[in-house]
Amino acid sequence: MAGLVMSSTILGQLLFFEITGGCSWGLISYYQTPKAQRSAMKALLITHIASIGLYLAAATLFLNTGTFALSAIAQLNGTASLVVFGGILFAAWGKSAQLPLQAWLPDAMEALPR
Repeated sequence: MAGLVMSSTILGQLLFFEITGGCSWGLISYYQTPKAQRSAMKALLITHIASIGLYLAAATLFLNTGTFALSAIAQLNGTASLVVFGGILFAAWGKSAQLPLQAWLPDAMEALPR
């Protein structure tokens, strides 16, 4: 998670976003019960759907500026800036379990043994 937050490029954010998703899957499925396995796959699926926003933001940023540096977002205007900000926001919603992508978190919490 620190790499995701500290990255200066959107490609670095993508890399650490995916690594964080894999780690979440491993932690949720750790006990290997059927409920934990289902919950882990649900979390992985939803966070990968959220990562589409980050991929879209990276592609839009590169196609409009020629670089993946986050500082290049300031050069964008109009629709391109909305797509980049919207993609980053959508990815953040999925990773932090905010509406509308919150469905994986309650299941992940229920998968823990009591």
